[in-house]
Amino acid sequence: MEEADLRVQAFMPKQVPLPSSSFSQSSQSQPSSSVTSSMGSLRQGGFEPKKRRAMGNTAIEKAFNLHAQEELQYEIGRMFYSAGLPFHFARNPLDIKAFTLACNSNLAGFVPPGYNMLRTILL
Repeated sequence: MEEADLRVQAFMPKQVPLPSSSFSQSSQSQPSSSVTSSMGSLRQGGFEPKKRRAMGNTAIEKAFNLHAQEELQYEIGRMFYSAGLPFHFARNPLDIKAFTLACNSNLAGFVPPGYNMLRTILL
């Protein structure tokens, strides 16, 4: 029984850890100790690292909802990586059309088709 449970768990979908935009911003603003020590040596040598302006407060980012776009890109990437989809699938015009329609429509409560619906009704 335990062996069967282990096999089932091995084939369960796995959550692929990818950094979110808030994670990448916080990691840039608070470098690790090894990076800090190397930055200190760079400052002594006369090189100053570039300072980046904080993201998320500009009018352009608010107007185009860049944070939501970035989060959607992470989720799409996670879908490709966790399912093992080939990258040329991203060039498929039907895939592009489906994502564009979903993003441009206000479909509150929409649930994407599940496994059984894809292999029966929609087929």
